[in-house]
Amino acid sequence: MPGPLPENHVRALAQKLRDNQLVLFVGAGISHLAPRTDGGPDRLPLWGGLTEVVAERFGIDPAEFGDDPLDVFDAIVHEHSRGDLESAVRAILDDKLYDCSDAHLALSELPWALVLTTNYDGLLARVLDERYPVIVEADFERLSQPEPPLLVQLHGSLSNPHTLTRDDYRLWWERHGRAVHEFEDAVLKKTILFVGSGMKDPHFNDVLLPRVRQWTEGLEKRLYAWEWQASARRVGLLDQRDKTTVIPIKSESHWAAAFRQLADEYARVAAGRPAGPPPDPRYSYDRRQYALAMRDEYAWAALKALYSWGPGYAERDVPLSEVYVEPDLHVVRPASEPSRDPDPDAEPSGEPGSPDPEERERTTLETERLAASRVLHDSGTVVITGQPGEGKSTLLRSSLLDAIEAWQERDGPWPVYIPLRDWEGSGEGIAEFARRTIPRMGEIGVPAIDAWLDGPVLWLLDGADEVRDPRERARLWEALAALQTSRPRDRIVVAARPAGVRDIDVPPGWARAEFAPLSNAQVIAILQKWATILSAREGLTLDADDLANSLESDPGLRRLRENALLLTLAVLFYKNYRHLPDERWDFYEHAERTLRDAWASARLRDPGHEMPDSGYLGPLLEDLALQGMVSGTTLFTREQVRDATESALDARGYSGDRLEAETARMLRAADDLIGVLVAAGPGRYAFLHLTFQEFLAARALLSRSAEVEDYVRRFWDHPDWSEVWTLYAIAVGSDSARLDTFFRAILDSGEPIDAWLHRPQLLCLRLAGELVTSSAGPAWDEVNGWTIAALGGGTGLLAQDEALSRLVDWRRPAPSNFRSLLLERLSDDDWYVQWAAAEALQNAAGELEVRQALLQRLSDDDSDVRWAA
Repeated sequence: MPGPLPENHVRALAQKLRDNQLVLFVGAGISHLAPRTDGGPDRLPLWGGLTEVVAERFGIDPAEFGDDPLDVFDAIVHEHSRGDLESAVRAILDDKLYDCSDAHLALSELPWALVLTTNYDGLLARVLDERYPVIVEADFERLSQPEPPLLVQLHGSLSNPHTLTRDDYRLWWERHGRAVHEFEDAVLKKTILFVGSGMKDPHFNDVLLPRVRQWTEGLEKRLYAWEWQASARRVGLLDQRDKTTVIPIKSESHWAAAFRQLADEYARVAAGRPAGPPPDPRYSYDRRQYALAMRDEYAWAALKALYSWGPGYAERDVPLSEVYVEPDLHVVRPASEPSRDPDPDAEPSGEPGSPDPEERERTTLETERLAASRVLHDSGTVVITGQPGEGKSTLLRSSLLDAIEAWQERDGPWPVYIPLRDWEGSGEGIAEFARRTIPRMGEIGVPAIDAWLDGPVLWLLDGADEVRDPRERARLWEALAALQTSRPRDRIVVAARPAGVRDIDVPPGWARAEFAPLSNAQVIAILQKWATILSAREGLTLDADDLANSLESDPGLRRLRENALLLTLAVLFYKNYRHLPDERWDFYEHAERTLRDAWASARLRDPGHEMPDSGYLGPLLEDLALQGMVSGTTLFTREQVRDATESALDARGYSGDRLEAETARMLRAADDLIGVLVAAGPGRYAFLHLTFQEFLAARALLSRSAEVEDYVRRFWDHPDWSEVWTLYAIAVGSDSARLDTFFRAILDSGEPIDAWLHRPQLLCLRLAGELVTSSAGPAWDEVNGWTIAALGGGTGLLAQDEALSRLVDWRRPAPSNFRSLLLERLSDDDWYVQWAAAEALQNAAGELEVRQALLQRLSDDDSDVRWAA
C-alpha cells in the first residue's frame, strides 16, 4: 500500500529483512510517541525536553551551559551527586505511565536481525515481549546466542542508566566493549536502520556517526535513517558525509505508516513476489560487501593462541600476507611397482595367511612436489591432507583472498570458504548450507547468492577431519559426490588431516595431494617474515639464518622446521626465552600457561572483580579435552562448557552466587576469544587448534595413572588419538616405570590380527622415536627384540618395511644395535629398503661409520637411494 517511504527504499529494506540482515536502531523519538495511560497530553521527552526538565528540578538554567545536555548533567553530578541525577532521570522517564504507541506496535511485527537502542525506558522491551530478550551490561554474554533475536540497551536501563554524563559518553567505547563489538559487527556485516534519532541526540551525532565513518572509511557501506522532519540540506549532508540515506518523517502518523509499509513489502518479498527488479541486476554492491566480509574475517593470520604470547599483538594486527609463505604439495598418484625377485635362500615368513612372496605385488605412490597454487589451479577437484599446523586452513584462506580479487575483476568462479565443522549436523548439502549461512556474514542478499550459485563456484572446504561423527563424515562425502555430479563446472578443494580421509571412498576423478615438509628456502622465508614483524613492531632483531641452523642441528627439534605452526611457536618461544625448548610439549605447556595469564589479565578489567583464580582452568580444559577425544568431537555446546566449568569450580570450593558469577566470566572469556577455549559459532565452543585439545587430553591422562590402561585398550590404535599418545609418551618419557606401563598396555591390547600385523610393536617403536632419551624397561626390551628381528628379516618382509618406516621418523639417532642392522640394509637388494635405511640413519650421520656407509651409496644406481644418502 502507498506510504511515506520511497518505493526503491522500502524494497531494499524489505529484502534486507528477508535476508535477516536489517538491524533496527531506536532513538528517543519513538519513545516520544507513546501516549499516557490516563489520556493526558504529556509525552516522554526528547533530548532537549529531558535537559530542560532535569535542569528545572535542580534550579539550573540550561542556557548557562549553551543548552548542552551533557554539560547540564555534569553540573548536577558535581553540585549534587550521580545518584541524584539518576533518580531524576528515572522519575522523568518512568514508562509505567505510558502505553506503547502505534509505531511500537508496528515495528514489533517485523523480523529484525537485532534491535539496538539508546533509550532507558522499557517500552521496546514491553512491546517486543519474550521474542527479543533484553540485554544489558550485566548479562552481555548472551549476545552469542543466535535465537531468538536480541534487544540491546546500549546506555543501560532505568534501573542502571550507566551512560549519562560527558565522561560516560567519552569512555563508552572502553567501558562497554561487548556493546561496541556488537555495534561494530552490525555496522560491518549487516544494514542498520536508525529511527527516532535526531540532531540533538549527542550519542548519535557526536559518538556513533563519527565512529561509523571511521569503521567504513574506504568502503561502500550505506546506512539508513528515518528522521523527524529532516531538512533537504541535512539529508544531503548525511548522504555525502556519512553515507547515510535519510528519509524525512513529516508527521507523527507516518512513523507507524512507514513500519506498516515496510511490513507489506516484506510480505511480498518473503512470498517470492518482489514488487520489481533488484536495484542492481549484477549485484555489484553485494559483490563488494561479500569481498569485504571475507577479507574482514579471513585476511588475518590465524594466531589467536599466540597473540598474547610475548608480542602482545591485537587479534587483527598481523595481516595474513605478512606471514604467509606458499607451501608445496605432493600430488599423489597411485602406481604399481613390479614385485621383488624372491630370495631363494629366504626362510618362510611364518606369518599365518601371508601370501607367497612370488605372488605379492607391492603398490606404492608416485608423488610430484609442486607449488600449492599450481595444484589448486590445475585440479578441478582435489583432497589436500596435512598434519596439524602444516597450514591447511591458511592455504585455503589465502586461496580465498586471491580468488576474490580475481572474481571481483572478472566473472570467474565465485569463491566460497566453509569450515566443515560448522556444516556438521546441518542436515543440508554444501550449496544449501552456503546459501543459508553466508548472508549472516555480511550485507549480502540471498538473491545475489542465488545468482552466484547459478554460475561456477570454487568451494574451499576446510577440516573434513573435524567432522567427527562417523555418520556425518560419511554424509559429507556423499554430499561432496552429489555436489560434483550436480555442479560439474565447480571446482572443489577439501582440506583434512589424514584421519579425515582414512577409510573414505573419495569420489572418482578427484586428485590427491599431501603437504610437503617445508623446504629450507620456505623455512628461511617464514623466519625472515617474522624477523621483519618483530623488528617493525618491537625493535627486536632475530637472525633467521641462525635460528634455522639451530633448529636443524638439534635432532629433537629438527621436525619443527617441517611444520608452519610449530615453526611459529619456535620463533615466539625463542623471542621470549632466547633459547629453544627441548620438546614440543614445552611449546604447548608455555602457550597454555600464557593464555591462562591472558584470561586472568582480562578478568582484572571486569567491574567488581575479585582476585583472578585461574587455577581451575587447567583441570577444566583437561577434562573437556579428554571428554571431546572420548566422544569424538571438537565442538562443545554451551551447556557442556558450563557443566565442566561448574564441576571444576565446585572442586575448588566455589558455590552459590560466586560459582554462578565465575561461570559467567568463563563463558564470557570464551565468547571474547580469550583463552584456549573460544567461541566457534553461536552457542558452540572449540579449542583454538585441535593440537591444543590433544595436548590437554594428554595432560589429563598424566593425572589419571590408574585409568591410562583402560584408555589405551579403547583407543590405542584410533587415528584421532595418534597425537595424544605421542604427547603422552613425551610427557612420561623420563619416568621409565610409567613409560614401561604405557608400552605394556599397548603391547597387551589389540586383536589377534593386530599381533599378526605387529601393530602394537610398531606403535611403541614410533613413540620411542619421539623421546629425547632412550626408553627402558621390560616392555621396551620386548619391542627392542622384535625390531632387531624385523630389521634382520626374521619376521617377514612386511614387518621389515614397517619397522624401517618407523625408524625413518625417529627424532634421535637409533640405538647402536639398530644402527648396525641399518648399515647392513644399505646393501639390500631392494631399492626401498636401501632408501629407508639411509633415511633412518640421518640422525646419526655425524658418526664416522655411518657417514662412510652413506657416502658409498652416493654412487648407487637408484636416484632415490642417492638422494636419501
